Amino acid sequence: MQVPAIDLAAQWRDIADEAEPLLLARARSGNYLGSEAVEAFEQEWAAYVGGGVHAVACSSGTDAVELMVRATTEPHARVSVPSETFVATLGAVERSGRTAVLSGGHVHARIAVWLYGSTADADSIAQECAEAGIPLLEDASQAHGNRLAGRIGLAAAFSLYPSKNLGGIGQGGVVTFRHKIHADKARLIREHGYERATDRHVMRGFNLRMDGLNADALRLKLRKLDGWVARKRDIAAMYLDSFRLVPSVRCDNHIDWKPEPDHSFHQFVVRVKNRDAVLASLRTAGIGAMVHYRTTADGRETEWSRETISLPIGPHLSDEQIQYVIDHVKKAVRS
Repeated sequence: MQVPAIDLAAQWRDIADEAEPLLLARARSGNYLGSEAVEAFEQEWAAYVGGGVHAVACSSGTDAVELMVRATTEPHARVSVPSETFVATLGAVERSGRTAVLSGGHVHARIAVWLYGSTADADSIAQECAEAGIPLLEDASQAHGNRLAGRIGLAAAFSLYPSKNLGGIGQGGVVTFRHKIHADKARLIREHGYERATDRHVMRGFNLRMDGLNADALRLKLRKLDGWVARKRDIAAMYLDSFRLVPSVRCDNHIDWKPEPDHSFHQFVVRVKNRDAVLASLRTAGIGAMVHYRTTADGRETEWSRETISLPIGPHLSDEQIQYVIDHVKKAVRS
């Protein structure tokens, strides 16, 4: 049996009947930038997140984090970043010209990363930020479908990389802002500082735009998102029920073996000793297990980075495939 980490072709089949004629029409029209489709996606994503947020689409998840930081902080700002995240979170802050802070000390803003799709720590982080008098910024790049994500902090960045819960047909990202003034600034930065109302470039910026083909596909996929995430939660429940009594398998989804209602399970991650041997055994069995972080964002090896494995949790996997994974994980950790 083969169990892929994610089956993007199966996702495409879910939207193909609508998407293929739409994208063909886009290609034939020559209107590749498709600003009307991008604006429609922004409106639909803002409505999905809720809370009256303003959405700004862009060219990648890394660009989304950078836009968020540039729009909400001053150039001299020190921004707290957790080490247990993808390097892009750290890199985007550094590229913005701000100082990324991985340890203690005074900071002007804090980025919380909703790793794997979990917002379990959101209340405590928000309280700490409130007590410190600094804004909370969300790296929600793995939290599409978690209905708290985007409504906790001042702004939230989402990656739309193809393998995300909501992924495009290429690179993409979107940022949500609580305040229009920050969204307007992000739009200027995204388009070389160009202000349409005056037909002038009023500040320095970059080309960070999303294209119309991607927006067309994302709008269709957004309609499927809640169903896909619901299936991932079902798969996660199977994993949790099967592994909670296996001492050599620990859960790394911030849920202490108990279901977290808002968790969107971009990944289902376990921690095991002899990780690379277990990984090799699973791959030999045709299971698309992966290691997402072999080091922390700042390049250190830790117990976390040495032990984590992401198990397949694509929404198109069958119960039989998931049981096959469960059986082989149990076998591999006993070997």
